[in-house]
Amino acid sequence: MEKTALTKRFISQIEEFGITPSKIYRNLSVEKLVETSVQKNEGFVTSTGSLSVKTGKYTGRSPQDRYIIYDELTHNTIDWGKINKQFPTEKFEKIFQKMKKSVEGQELFVFDGFIGAESESRLPVRVINDCFNWCHKLCWRNEEIDVFSNELCHASKGSFSYALFSKYRQKQ
Repeated sequence: MEKTALTKRFISQIEEFGITPSKIYRNLSVEKLVETSVQKNEGFVTSTGSLSVKTGKYTGRSPQDRYIIYDELTHNTIDWGKINKQFPTEKFEKIFQKMKKSVEGQELFVFDGFIGAESESRLPVRVINDCFNWCHKLCWRNEEIDVFSNELCHASKGSFSYALFSKYRQKQ
C-alpha cells in the first residue's frame, strides 16, 4: 500500500485545519528525506553514506519554553508551575491564525505516525511543517512509529497535530 498518497480524507483534514498549501509532501521515506536535504543544501552525504548537517546555535529543547494551552481539558490535568506554564486559549488562537496565514499557498511537509509502540495505548500524531527541516522529519521518523494510511483511518483514540511553522517566527 502506498503510504504517501494524498487521499481525499487527508486533503479534507488539512483544509479543515485551515491551511491551503501549494504542495504537500507526506510521509517521505528516509531515502527521500536525505535526498531532499541534499537538494535543499541542508546537508551532504558522507563517504560512509550518512547524512551530515550543521545544526546551528540552537539544537536543543528549552524547558523554560514549555507553554500549554490552559482550558477545560488541561486546567486540572497538568501540573502547572515553573516548567508547565499556562497559555491562554485566546492568545493561542490569535497566534495560530497568523501562523496559518503565513503558510497559505506554500509547500508543506507532513508526517503521520504514532507515539508509543503498544497498539492499546499509542496515539496518532500528525506533524505539519512549513519548511523541509531535515531534523524534524528524520527525528520524527526515528522516534515515532511509522504508519500506513489505513492504520490512522482506524485509530480509535484522539489524535494530535503539531504545526511547526518556523517561517512565521522569521517574518516577525
